[in-house]
Parts: sequence; structure tokens; C-alpha cells
Amino acid sequence: MAGWRAMSRTNRTAALAVLFICFMTGLAWASVPLYRL
Repeated sequence: MAGWRAMSRTNRTAALAVLFICFMTGLAWASVPLYRL
């Protein structure tokens, strides 16, 4: 990300929030088969 420092703090916080939500959603989907076992 070359423009990471050029981004404002608000945009960086929003980007991190989106990445965190995607990460947690991925973990939730990955854990679904475990509950079905």
C-alpha cells in the first residue's frame, strides 16, 4: 500500500475496521463445519 501514509486517520481506521470484519466473518465461516461434526 504505497498510499497508506497519504490516507487520513479516518480512512485508515475505516480500512482496518473492514479488514477486521472480513477476518471475523472468515473465522465464523471456517468454524461452521466444526459445529456440524
